[in-house]
Amino acid sequence: MLVGEYIVKMDDKGRIPFPARLLQQVSTMYKDQQSIEFVMLAGRDKCVDIYPLPVWMELQRSLKAKLDISSDLHRKFLRRLLRHSAVASLDSSNRLLVPQPLREYAKLNGEVVLITLIDHIEMWNPQLLNGQVMEDRDFEFVYKQLFSKKNNR
Repeated sequence: MLVGEYIVKMDDKGRIPFPARLLQQVSTMYKDQQSIEFVMLAGRDKCVDIYPLPVWMELQRSLKAKLDISSDLHRKFLRRLLRHSAVASLDSSNRLLVPQPLREYAKLNGEVVLITLIDHIEMWNPQLLNGQVMEDRDFEFVYKQLFSKKNNR
């Protein structure tokens, strides 16, 4: 499980330093693998979704079971989902290179925010993130739905 929010500075080449605490958490998802790899793709909300490879492989298996490749709609969905996707690993300085198409899509440069969502990470332009955070009233409503004793059976 991944937790936390991290603010990092993207360099001119599109690399971000991967936070040490987050790297420790991600490392637990890799059993015997030497290198840590990620799948990056355009997120639904103008961010970059970053999946540790084991998580992505599980998600991919689940998607494959649900998709009908003969469906025009499903093929178009896959094209949009995977169009600018990339597999990346950390360099020797623990930096992650974000491909140019993904940087452009999410309007990333300079300061970026990494937010963990249980099993993956979202990378945000801080200005775009502000419009995607839930209001207190809505948060309280969902919180009660998910954490009430009645729903935790």
